[in-house]
Amino acid sequence: MRTRHALLLALVFIVGCAVGGAASQLAVPAARAQGIQKWEYFCFEENDTEDIMAKANQAGAQGWEMGGAAGSGRNVSWCFKRHR
Repeated sequence: MRTRHALLLALVFIVGCAVGGAASQLAVPAARAQGIQKWEYFCFEENDTEDIMAKANQAGAQGWEMGGAAGSGRNVSWCFKRHR
């Protein structure tokens, strides 16, 4: 019985080593930044939904990506960013 447990433990160890070694080959390498990213920003204030959509679509067509919106009520700033 003791020999059987030792063989089972050895088998589990060997399988674990094989799976661990194979899994490391499938791992995605960490991303490495190529220097500091520089951004430029563009903001506008608008409260009409149709105007916001039109300006946002126009900005997107020029490579801008929405960064965020801040404010409340009729004072909302819509900000976009893109790589320099």
